[in-house]
Amino acid sequence: MRVLSGISPNDYSPIVFLSVLFIEAVDIASLVYGGFTLYYHFSGKLAPE
Repeated sequence: MRVLSGISPNDYSPIVFLSVLFIEAVDIASLVYGGFTLYYHFSGKLAPE
Protein backbone atom coordinates (compact mmCIF):
# COMPACT_ATOMS: atom_id res chain seq x y z
CA MET A 1 0.00 0.00 0.00
CA ARG A 2 1.12 3.54 -0.62
CA VAL A 3 2.28 5.59 2.36
CA LEU A 4 0.74 9.06 2.40
CA SER A 5 2.36 10.20 5.64
CA GLY A 6 4.55 13.29 5.32
CA ILE A 7 2.46 14.68 2.45
CA SER A 8 0.61 17.88 3.27
CA PRO A 9 -2.75 18.54 1.53
CA ASN A 10 -1.40 21.90 0.33
CA ASP A 11 1.16 20.18 -1.90
CA TYR A 12 -1.45 18.55 -4.11
CA SER A 13 -4.75 19.59 -5.59
CA PRO A 14 -7.99 17.85 -4.52
CA ILE A 15 -8.16 16.22 -7.97
CA VAL A 16 -4.87 14.42 -7.40
CA PHE A 17 -5.97 13.41 -3.90
CA LEU A 18 -9.26 12.01 -5.22
CA SER A 19 -7.39 10.22 -8.01
CA VAL A 20 -5.16 8.48 -5.47
CA LEU A 21 -8.19 7.47 -3.40
CA PHE A 22 -9.91 6.16 -6.55
CA ILE A 23 -6.86 4.09 -7.54
CA GLU A 24 -6.65 2.65 -4.02
CA ALA A 25 -10.37 1.82 -4.13
CA VAL A 26 -9.93 0.03 -7.46
CA ASP A 27 -7.00 -1.98 -6.08
CA ILE A 28 -8.99 -3.08 -3.03
CA ALA A 29 -12.10 -3.81 -5.12
CA SER A 30 -10.09 -5.99 -7.51
CA LEU A 31 -8.66 -7.99 -4.59
CA VAL A 32 -12.10 -8.45 -3.04
CA TYR A 33 -13.62 -9.41 -6.40
CA GLY A 34 -10.85 -11.94 -6.99
CA GLY A 35 -11.37 -13.43 -3.55
CA PHE A 36 -15.12 -13.80 -4.02
CA THR A 37 -14.60 -15.25 -7.50
CA LEU A 38 -12.24 -17.92 -6.17
CA TYR A 39 -14.57 -18.65 -3.24
CA TYR A 40 -17.58 -19.00 -5.54
CA HIS A 41 -15.60 -21.15 -7.98
CA PHE A 42 -14.37 -23.60 -5.34
CA SER A 43 -17.63 -23.64 -3.37
CA GLY A 44 -19.44 -24.39 -6.62
CA LYS A 45 -17.12 -27.34 -7.26
CA LEU A 46 -17.47 -28.66 -3.72
CA ALA A 47 -21.25 -28.26 -3.62
CA PRO A 48 -22.64 -28.35 -7.17
CA GLU A 49 -26.28 -27.41 -7.53
